[in-house]
Amino acid sequence: PEAALSLMPSRILRHVDARFVVLSHTHEPISEPLGKGRYYFNTGTWLATGKPGLLRSFTHVIIHHGPRGPRASLRQWRDGASREFTPGWIPTGADAELAEAETEAAEVQAA
Repeated sequence: PEAALSLMPSRILRHVDARFVVLSHTHEPISEPLGKGRYYFNTGTWLATGKPGLLRSFTHVIIHHGPRGPRASLRQWRDGASREFTPGWIPTGADAELAEAETEAAEVQAA
């Protein structure tokens, strides 16, 4: 099903004239250019438990309308604010404590 799902944004754009296709059919946050100024976003998940965990959760898309038209970005709620999603983000403060607890829980489940 993963291969079929990856084709959906292009299929949708064959029928709809849109700049952005936003779906949430996987827990993996995705921001992918589709050509001609069009983009596909997968919003990921707000659940920090299980896959993909805290480092890749609380993701969402924000669309701003500016002088040059709409612009969209994949974002992540962390440290009390909506920030640009960066897969290599290293948690700090309270987020670091949550990440540590999540890692410990995963180790317990694996044992």
